[in-house]
Amino acid sequence: MKRSNCRILPLLSMILIIVFCLIKEIPVPQVLAAENSTELANTYLNVQNKNLYLGETGNDKFTFKVKKGVLQKGATYQWYVEKDKGNPEAVSINTKTGMVTAENIGTAYIMCKITLTDKTVLVPEATVNVFNNITSVQITNIPENGVLKAGSPKYFSYKVINTTAGKNLASSGIVRWEIAEDTAQVGTATEDGVVTPKQAGRFKIRAVCFENLEDYNAWLTNKTSSVRKITAASNWATITVTSNSGVAATQEQLEKLLKDEYISLITINTETEQKIIIPAGDYLNKTLIVNAPNTDFINSGLFQQITINGAKGKTWEEREDYNQFVLNDCIINLLIAEDIYLQSITLGTNSNKTIASDGEPISLNTVNITNHGTANKLSVQATSFIKLSGDGKIDNFILEKTANGTKIAAYSIINFTTSTDFMITLFEGSEGSVINLVEYSDSIIENLSGSYVEIRYDKSINRLSSRFGLQIYTNGNHKYMGMIKTSSVIKFDPFISSVISTTPISRGQRLWNSVLSGTFTYDTEKVDGLFYWVSPGELVTNDGFYEWMFVPIDSEHFNTVRGTTKVVVID
Repeated sequence: MKRSNCRILPLLSMILIIVFCLIKEIPVPQVLAAENSTELANTYLNVQNKNLYLGETGNDKFTFKVKKGVLQKGATYQWYVEKDKGNPEAVSINTKTGMVTAENIGTAYIMCKITLTDKTVLVPEATVNVFNNITSVQITNIPENGVLKAGSPKYFSYKVINTTAGKNLASSGIVRWEIAEDTAQVGTATEDGVVTPKQAGRFKIRAVCFENLEDYNAWLTNKTSSVRKITAASNWATITVTSNSGVAATQEQLEKLLKDEYISLITINTETEQKIIIPAGDYLNKTLIVNAPNTDFINSGLFQQITINGAKGKTWEEREDYNQFVLNDCIINLLIAEDIYLQSITLGTNSNKTIASDGEPISLNTVNITNHGTANKLSVQATSFIKLSGDGKIDNFILEKTANGTKIAAYSIINFTTSTDFMITLFEGSEGSVINLVEYSDSIIENLSGSYVEIRYDKSINRLSSRFGLQIYTNGNHKYMGMIKTSSVIKFDPFISSVISTTPISRGQRLWNSVLSGTFTYDTEKVDGLFYWVSPGELVTNDGFYEWMFVPIDSEHFNTVRGTTKVVVID
């Protein structure tokens, strides 16, 4: 019951107030919500939106009025600027007359408090935008001599010199950029003034100013008919675009090009016998091409790529990590310093292979790599003579099909993969190397390392020993047959999987009377073939061991195997 009384009491109080006002003929006050003030402006104010311009006589003031048709005798009208919205400092206002004067750029909200005779309060709202247009502008950072490099972005900036209201005053205008007479393939500039010429040529650029974005878009659509929308424009700047490449023949010329941030391609072109030291630095935005057959180099710089063409027995000493090399038609000593990591070395050529009178390709690359660091990849794409030494390592040594006939002398450990014909000699220091044969090839592998190297083919692992010749290890089982040192065609030795047996013969009979039998396999599969005595016509007078041979039917992939076995003589 108490809760019901609490709800009824406020309602009763309100009714009593209204009755009291009616008895005393006092109007009940009403105030229209602020959110309806914009809608009221259409009914009560002569203008809802007005643009004013600083410094322009006749356009920097305006008087807001209440429409005559809604004026009410006895009502009061008070003008003011809303303090909690927009920029109230943009205008000043006469609170009695409604005259507004532009003071600063920005948007102000003009309010009129109308109190009617019945005490109803109305507050219509109007908007005033104050502009200060740019009347003079200039470009501030034209490049030295008016020259840019192709491919390099350039940021142009501007300075506002004057406005409608005077110098050193904030402006409401916008600045954009215009390109003309463009033979450098600039196209357009960004709103921030960034241009990127794509080729050598010329272009003109200027800053253009507008009152607002709508005027700028109209000008873009039709520059002729909308030319008056430009409030100011700078003088045209003519820019010459040169190539982004440079050529050096000396140390001094090279260092100048390295310091030029807009050069992306450097060519060292010289026949002079000299030494050039490339200073340390991050030149990842530059590619280096070296046509200097008689120059020795020491490099401490990091480039996007280094291509060396036609070196003639000179030395390149590499002292920087992560470089990528391409060597074309080179006779060169490449020295990789201690702890240096190279991404890749590619041996290639832009020329067709030269063929000697015997039909063999003549190498266009003779490369001596002394490696005390690490090379992630050595890719041989053209026939080459390669010597590898040093205590470093090459993680991936790949001989491509186009490099058939390549000869390799290895004095260091390599992980070598190939699917083409080659010749390799493994010297002391290369023990533990791995040779991955992707397919059969007419190749020669000679192991003089003094220890095992590993040959992998078709999921089997073979070991070539300088002492024993080819040996095969599968699942830890030692299988040995006597192929000595080299093989003009990579073949494999069958394994004796059963005892070689013979039938007894009478004393004085020829050896061919004893029948040989046995089973040979390779990687668990039987190898078919024929048994022969090496000296079948020999007279046998006593028990003894005689030499035999097994000739596989698949002689292309398997070697002939020799051995001895005992023959028993009976009387």
